[in-house]
Parts: sequence; structure tokens; C-alpha cells
Amino acid sequence: MAAGWCVYAIDLIGFGASDQPGLRLDNRLWARQCAAFLAQVVGRPAVLVGNSLGGLVAVTTAVLAPVWVRAVAVAPLPDPTLLMPIPRRRPPGGAGCGVPWRSCSAPPCLWSCCCP
Repeated sequence: MAAGWCVYAIDLIGFGASDQPGLRLDNRLWARQCAAFLAQVVGRPAVLVGNSLGGLVAVTTAVLAPVWVRAVAVAPLPDPTLLMPIPRRRPPGGAGCGVPWRSCSAPPCLWSCCCP
């Protein structure tokens, strides 16, 4: 960032502060989320940097949406055949929300879920 680079760190669905909606969580979903973020927020191809699962998501994004990826840097990369869904850690809806979560209304806005 000190060199003038614009740096984004997105919260992948089911990680960090995001809830776990009733979706199959795997690297393909996160790659589509990353590509949608690049298209809707960044607006130009970017260099993706990922560690472990983030590296797998970066590589998968480059495969599924090469128009949005300028380069990829990964370390260390897990087994690329990892396509198993991540087990749920929290129920859909999250704390204090009594209704199921749904994707927001601006397709393909996959990185953001909202409580109706």
C-alpha cells in the first residue's frame, strides 16, 4: 500500500464477519464471488494474492474469470482437487436474525448477503 497499490481484502462467504447462507461453500462459489467483486467494485483486472484456501480461490478465479485476473500469487496452495463443501459453523441467518438469508437483489452480487 505504501507503494501506491490499491489493496482490497474481501470477506469470503462463510468466513470472517459474513454469515453462512444455505449454499454449498466451495472454491468455485468463492471464485465467482471474487470475480463479481472485481467486476462491480474494482472495475478492472487485478493481481490476486492468496494464502492457503485464498490461494486456491485466486487460482480458481483466474480459471473461471480470466478477464478479471492480471496475475496470481499464492503460498502455500492446498490440493487443487479440494471441492468439498466447508461444514457449517453457524446456522443460516446469524444471531438476531429470525429469517433465512438470501442473496442481495443486485445480481451477480455474490459477496454480500443481506437479511430481508
